[in-house]
Amino acid sequence: MARTKRQLLRSVREVVEAYGGTNATARRFSRAPGAISAWIATGYIPPAYHYAIHMDMWQLGNEVDPSVFGYHVYPPLQMRRKVIA
Repeated sequence: MARTKRQLLRSVREVVEAYGGTNATARRFSRAPGAISAWIATGYIPPAYHYAIHMDMWQLGNEVDPSVFGYHVYPPLQMRRKVIA
């Protein structure tokens, strides 16, 4: 079975778009659309949502760069992929 390549999401905006937009993300997390818009504007997703987002995106065939959650991983992701692959 061939592995499909996962899309790497590198910003809060890309994560929200992967859910189908601001309103879809708000429904998923039972939040007001304004709260999701604030995530996009600030580039910050509250930690309480990190695990659920990570798992949702994995099931949708996406991967979230750790920097979206405020983590800075060294070496950079591009270098890790070369070592792992």
